[in-house]
This record gives sequence, C-alpha cells and structure tokens, in this order.
Amino acid sequence: MSFLVDPPLLFIAGIALYLAGRMLGLERLAKITIALIVVLAFVAFSLLLYADVFRCTFPIVCGGQSGSEFMFHSDVTGIHKGDVPLPVVAILFAMYPVWIYMGYALALMLSKRSRVSDEVYSYNEVKSSKSQKGSKYSVVRFPDVKNGLSDAGQALQHAIDSIGGMAGFVKQGDRVLIKVNICGGVPEFAGTHTTIQVADIVVDMVRAAGGTPVVCDADMVWTKFWSQAKAMGWVDWAERKQVELVNLSETKIVHFDFGNETVLGRERVSMELVNADVIISIPAMKTHLMTGVTLGMKNMYGTLPEIDKAVYHMRGIDEVIYWINRAFTPNLTIIDGTIGGEAIGPLSCDDVDFRTIVVSENVVTADAIAARLMGYDDPVSEIDHIALAHERGLGDASLEFDMSSLPHRHLSDGNWQRPDPDVARFYTWGTHLLLKIPTWDILFNIGADFMLYDAARL
Repeated sequence: MSFLVDPPLLFIAGIALYLAGRMLGLERLAKITIALIVVLAFVAFSLLLYADVFRCTFPIVCGGQSGSEFMFHSDVTGIHKGDVPLPVVAILFAMYPVWIYMGYALALMLSKRSRVSDEVYSYNEVKSSKSQKGSKYSVVRFPDVKNGLSDAGQALQHAIDSIGGMAGFVKQGDRVLIKVNICGGVPEFAGTHTTIQVADIVVDMVRAAGGTPVVCDADMVWTKFWSQAKAMGWVDWAERKQVELVNLSETKIVHFDFGNETVLGRERVSMELVNADVIISIPAMKTHLMTGVTLGMKNMYGTLPEIDKAVYHMRGIDEVIYWINRAFTPNLTIIDGTIGGEAIGPLSCDDVDFRTIVVSENVVTADAIAARLMGYDDPVSEIDHIALAHERGLGDASLEFDMSSLPHRHLSDGNWQRPDPDVARFYTWGTHLLLKIPTWDILFNIGADFMLYDAARL
C-alpha cells in the first residue's frame, strides 16, 4: 500500500461495492459496514508501513524499500518520510474514505444516467392533464358522531364522496398513479410518511371505480425506495393487496420539455407520469425546514428521479415544485393528516395525532387548506411554492376554511410547531453554500444519507 497506489485502489473498491450492492441486494448499512472495513484495512496496513514496523514485502514492486519509502515511492518521487510534515500525512490518510466514497458516487451517477432514454415529451402528451377539474375540497375529522365516522376509512370515503366520489376521477380501464410519501419519511416516525391504511383504502376505491392502481414513490437523496418500503411494511402490504408497487427511479426515464423559460428546461422524468390516466397525490401532512410545509405539491416533487437531485436546490426549490405540478398536476389530492408531523420536518418531526383528512380536486387548494389547519393564516404570503402556484393560476389558495365546522377541535388546530426560523435559515444557507462547490452535488447526494436521514434516526 502507498499514498500513490491506495487512492485508485480505494476508488475502484467503491465502484465494486456499488456493483456488488446492486447484484446482491445489499442494504445501505451493509454497504457502509463493508466500506468501513475496507478503509480501515487500508489505513491500518499503510500506517504500519509508514511507521516502518516492517519493510515492504510485495514482490517486484518493493525493490528492497523500507515501509515508509514505499509509502512515498521514494525511488520515483525522491520524497522521504522526513520531508513530509505529520499534518500532511494525517490529511492523506483522512482522504482514504473519500476515495472509496467517490468511486461509489461515480458508479451510482453513471448507473442512473444509463437508464435515461433520448425520447422527449411535452405538456400535450401528459394523459392525466385531460381530466383536470375545479377547486372543490373537503375536510373531514374523525371520530365524527354526527356523520357516523369512526375511523380513517370512513372519513376518507366521506371526504371523497363530498367532492363527487372516486368515480368522478377514475374511469373504467384507467391506469391510476398513486404517489405516496415513502422515501421522504423515517420508519420510526409515523407522521413523516403516508400511512398504509389510507393508501389501502384509496386502492380499494380506485379498483371499485374500474381503475388499475399503481402505488409509487422515487429514490430520495437520503434513502432508497425498496429498503424504505420494506422497513415501513409497504412491500408486504403490496404483496397481500396484489397491487403494483413501483420505484419511479427504476422505470423508463425520459426527457420532458418544461419550457426554455423555466428553471427545469428539459428535465428527466419517469415515463409513468406521462402515461398515467389519473394521478393521485397522497402526502403526509408535515412541516419542512426549507419549504415551510410538505403537502400535495411537494409530494409531486418526489416523483423526480434521483439523478443529480441536489441541483434542484440551486435552481430554486419552490420554482421546481411549481413546474413539476404544472406539468403533472394531480387530479386528486388526499392529504393524510391522520398522523401529522410538526416541528423539524421533513424527517425529525414530532407526531401529531390529528385524525384529519383534506381532499381536493386541486392540489393548490388542498395545500392551502391544510396549511391553514397547521397555522399558516395566509399561505399565499407565507409559503413560496403555494404563492407561485396561486399567482400563476395553477389553483386557488385564497379559499377560507371555518375550523368551527369540524366535529371537534384539536389542540393543534392552527397551532402546529413550525421549524425554528434560525435553524431553517442556517439549513438553507448551508445547503446552498455547499452546493456552490464544484462537484459537491455528487458528495451531497451520497453524504445526505447520514446528514439528513441517519441523523434524524439518532
């Protein structure tokens, strides 16, 4: 081992780890463990060589050199142990995990790009856009003795019936893409992800209307679809329910022309979005450090494949949210507030046993009503992506909701804990600062696994 040989070997090891992980279906923790073992082995052996505990014993390449001479390839570079200050040596060793990390990152990014088709689609080819409606909405809380609603299933059925019923959205033979929040949450915190119970009911309603449900989400920066879906119980549920569960990041990826004047321009999307006859967005109802709330519109941002996803933050996250919803506007939005998430969302949320469901035929209206329930008195002036959508005519965010119409009040009505403004500003500033560093978006895509996801689970 040497300071010249180790970096490329570790880089190759990172590539091999990614490929082995895909072939063997290794969990993220297993891959991290393997990477740590490899790095520690390299560091330990190289430290012994550097300290001249033993001489270099590799055939042919050693040439009778001492351990430290081999570490610096003194016969070629003319550099010896005494020429290099200890702080520099420490930095060289500290770079070891970075090399394996970079190899893994490169393999990941190339793999994602290899799935992208050259096909380009535009707004008029989005099948679901042909059945957009108005701004009707319904807010239902359970239990509701007056209306005989004792659980989430009855509440959801009542809410959708109030705006025309599922048959008003789904026709016989429709392929219905149901976007849930799986990857944007943490298994241990129920308020961070869509509940299976709500999705289960929606699947039944879609089937009853004659549609074919497809439940989906896409890989996120901090976690991957299948490991997350398995941990939350979605995989077992889908098998029992005999419903298709899809990782949009693994589907056919095509280019979509959002328009030259947009922040997205020509961007990669899943072909599933283009081909769906109906799109239903079922987000968890929770707060978000950068966007204030993450509801129906932000849930659709989660349909974007994971290719260089960090770059969207530099383009303006609220603009990106707006344009993905402009292109692929949900036909029906069901905000799952059975258990919500407040405080430091989207991952480190505190659960709110809210037992409330908001449904609307317009995603902007749904988000605005839910935001009011959370305590945003004027969503248009307080939440940027809702403001953009309202001002540009995607939906009406000005509709009021009378909380006294609910069957009973909740202590959190209009009083959800929001992310601390100072923490939110620091998080946003730090993210944008890091992403200005060349190639840092690749490191961010991988490193966020720990910074965002694992930190939330500590």
